[in-house]
Amino acid sequence: ANGSSQRAIRKTRITTMRELSMEMFVNSDHHQNKEAYTIKPGLADRLKLVDASVGGEDAYKSFKDCSIPTARFLDVSNKLCQPNARFPNTFPGSSVVENTLGDIGLAESDKVVLYYQPGTISGACRAFFVLHAYGFNHVKVLDGGLWKYMDQNYPVVKGEDFKPAEKRKINLTE
Repeated sequence: ANGSSQRAIRKTRITTMRELSMEMFVNSDHHQNKEAYTIKPGLADRLKLVDASVGGEDAYKSFKDCSIPTARFLDVSNKLCQPNARFPNTFPGSSVVENTLGDIGLAESDKVVLYYQPGTISGACRAFFVLHAYGFNHVKVLDGGLWKYMDQNYPVVKGEDFKPAEKRKINLTE
């Protein structure tokens, strides 16, 4: 990586629970009652929440059981690496990233918050690094991931497969 991208990666953006709640909820003050939260209209268009956990099928099952509202799942273990590479987890080429992220409706201009399931922070970190390397400049990692989000009594839902109405066209350069 060149010097400017190394400096940018050192400044990894972290978003706090308070910042996320202000972005997500009409009533962002902390409540003890999960039902007291109301999601802001158009949230899914403004902010792309992504469960970027490692663990393949197990991580996907966990996402289906419990996720942050409006989140989509990114299979970091199987989709965010170069297929048929000599070594596991080889950094993906631009066509892999274009297809993988386009399939879940992400584009370079999106505001993205990556989070992770308990014990899987490496997936969110890897996703941040890959997205940033390919020009996604509005990416943050949620401090504490899903565990801290739930610990602070924010609402969770069963994860749903995200199918964009139209696959987002991404044009990345290596």
